[in-house]
Amino acid sequence: MVPQYDLPRIFTMYLPISKESEAAIEKGWNVVAEVMKAPKLRIDNVITHLNHSLNVLLIHAKVAEDVRQKYLILLWSNRIKKLDALTTGIGMTALGTYSQLPLEISRVIVALRALLEWVVSIGLTG
Repeated sequence: MVPQYDLPRIFTMYLPISKESEAAIEKGWNVVAEVMKAPKLRIDNVITHLNHSLNVLLIHAKVAEDVRQKYLILLWSNRIKKLDALTTGIGMTALGTYSQLPLEISRVIVALRALLEWVVSIGLTG
């Protein structure tokens, strides 16, 4: 879009004024008609610019919505992984306590649980 498109195309010209020359008078009225169309052209250009801006805004909104959806999927995936690691660790600790394993083995189980939660928190799991 040309920014000055709404300006009428009137060039420097010579319009001879003679009483017999009807063509010259017609050319003069054509120039006046072009000048009178300038506000309509301006409105048309404003509407075209508004349409272009709305299309750009629509594209930005679609990209933002896509990013938001991907973020929520990643967020809930990580929350489920953390919950899985937590319940696995608690289950392993409860199993060790229930089966009356030695204290050293129970400590190793707790350390493995902490390691599993750390791996999930930094995102090393697929």
